[in-house]
Amino acid sequence: GQATSALSELSALAPESVNKNIREFNTLMNELPAMRARVDGGQVGVLESFNLYNDIIDQFINGAKGLAQFAPDAETAYLQGVVAPLLESADLMQRSDALAAADLVGGGLTDADFSVYQGQVGSYHLQLNQNVPLATPEVQAQFRKLTGSPAWLRLMSVEEVLLRAETNIPISEDLWRGAAADVSKALTVML
Repeated sequence: GQATSALSELSALAPESVNKNIREFNTLMNELPAMRARVDGGQVGVLESFNLYNDIIDQFINGAKGLAQFAPDAETAYLQGVVAPLLESADLMQRSDALAAADLVGGGLTDADFSVYQGQVGSYHLQLNQNVPLATPEVQAQFRKLTGSPAWLRLMSVEEVLLRAETNIPISEDLWRGAAADVSKALTVML
């Protein structure tokens, strides 16, 4: 998306430590489709894919923060102020969903995980609501499209049940996993 190309343009101005983050980010982004295919094929556990997402977010955020010190212009301010929080919200959505999926296999969220889940779901919605209005019109349009999509509505229906500390999710687990993957991808790609 735009974020990746913006990072690449700025990397010409950046020192080696930041360029290392950017190279790592681009490498990990290129691994994502293969990782998704392996997750879908059941070859990779939730945890491994979860760790890859976390690495990607960390590299991106570190790269954006590093760049802000060397290229304090409007584009970097946008990357740091809007794109990084939006990526973080995508990350929180993935973390909360992975946590819920792992726990439901074992019969429901533990008390400790439930409070983590509540916090993560609350945070990612808050960050989206605060930062999407600051994003480019293109990002805003993609977000509106996402929130009207079947995948988003399915995921929200599952979240509503889980946030009431219930386990009887309203759709099949396959539909839920598919919806979560679609929302996750849309949130990452819209940047």
